[in-house]
Amino acid sequence: MIKKYQILQLNRDHKDQLFMRYKEGIKKSWYDKVYDGEIYSKGNIMATLEDLYIIFNMNHPSDFRGHSLSVSDVVYLDGKYYYCDSFGYKELTNFED
Repeated sequence: MIKKYQILQLNRDHKDQLFMRYKEGIKKSWYDKVYDGEIYSKGNIMATLEDLYIIFNMNHPSDFRGHSLSVSDVVYLDGKYYYCDSFGYKELTNFED
C-alpha cells in the first residue's frame, strides 16, 4: 500500500529547539514542510516511520534539501503527526498553532 508523507523541520525562528527531545507545547507553526512524497507501507505505521528514518539518513531523495531526519523533526503520515524522539516516535495528538 502506498502512503503519502511529509517531513517537517523546525523553521529558523525555532532553531533553539533543534535536536531537543519531545516536550509538551510544541506548535505546528514552528515547523516548515521540507519534503513530501510517497512510500510503500505494509500497514505498520511504526515500521514505515523507521523506513523513512533510514531513507532520510542514508539515502536522501535527490530533491531533498533539509537535514537528515533527526530528533525534533516531525513526520506526517496516514493523517497523523509523529515527533522523531531520541528513541522512536511519539504521536502528536495536540499539534496545533
